[in-house]
Amino acid sequence: MRFTGQSGIEFMVIIGFALLALSPFLFNTQNIADDLTRITRTQQAENAVQTLKSGAELIHAQGYPARTVVDIKLPAGVTNTSVDNTAIQLSIRTPEGKEQVYAITEFNVSGTVPTSQGQHSIQLISEGNYVNITDA
Repeated sequence: MRFTGQSGIEFMVIIGFALLALSPFLFNTQNIADDLTRITRTQQAENAVQTLKSGAELIHAQGYPARTVVDIKLPAGVTNTSVDNTAIQLSIRTPEGKEQVYAITEFNVSGTVPTSQGQHSIQLISEGNYVNITDA
């Protein structure tokens, strides 16, 4: 009996059609994963900025020499932070590009916020007419 390899070719054709039929689902899954990454990073950044704003408002209301430490969790992809005038801002990189997350206070803030991913303790100090925000 002679083997011609026909069954191997038929098997490869069936596998090819199966992969072709599944490819839209695989691409859709990747898009969903990208969306979840963007939503998660943006939400973590918004939570961090709002925590800083709330803490700064509390310390500013108490006045000099009030101080406290707040814990924030920064997402992966933070490219820049800015604490200046009345704005606390994080720039984050997502699969769709760069996004800005910020909070505006009714008083001046100054200082720095780290850009590295993970949990950070941030010290908030009332200096009278503004709040200083620094890594604890």
